[in-house]
Amino acid sequence: RNNELKNPNLFLSRLEFEGKARLYGIPREHYTLPAAYPDLFNDIGRTLETEAEAYLFGGENMRLKGLKPATKDCDIAVMNEPSFRAIVDALKKIGYQSIDKSKRSRDDLRIEPSDILEHVSRSRMDIFNTVIARKLILSDRMRTRAKIENYGKLKLGIIKNEDIFLLKGVTSREGDIYDMANIAQSDGFDWKIVYDELVSQEDD
Repeated sequence: RNNELKNPNLFLSRLEFEGKARLYGIPREHYTLPAAYPDLFNDIGRTLETEAEAYLFGGENMRLKGLKPATKDCDIAVMNEPSFRAIVDALKKIGYQSIDKSKRSRDDLRIEPSDILEHVSRSRMDIFNTVIARKLILSDRMRTRAKIENYGKLKLGIIKNEDIFLLKGVTSREGDIYDMANIAQSDGFDWKIVYDELVSQEDD
């Protein structure tokens, strides 16, 4: 769950574990949570009481684009308090619970999502309200570049690869460097977008 591993040297790496699981014919669904996209967003959109807007970045965004096989959590950002409250309320109605700040990991406290919610059988949800990892904002430029999808009352933006790259550069979670390398090698990746956004963020 959310507890940090105290003795990581006693455990196989994720890559080695998955290799062993394949070797012994253990189905992936026995040791992974179901993907958040798109089913979870369908459920959120059906449950929302008011219109809300969110933007998907991080590992789940990469997974749906084929840039990553799986991810343990789902990162979304919202632009305002009404969308934040509406989405948190919808998640709680479908069985999610917020993690108390006293139980958050060091990484969680460092990047400081506005809320972290867990479910017994679904992806963990990390929700950021405008500011991401206390360093960057979800800018109008990022929102304009995003691909917009609609799920009931939920408007979901799929953040562009260049913006995911930049956001991963400030969250610095385990594996982010490898994710950034994969993103940078993706088709059509444009370094100018990354540079221009970084400069504009400093002005913001």
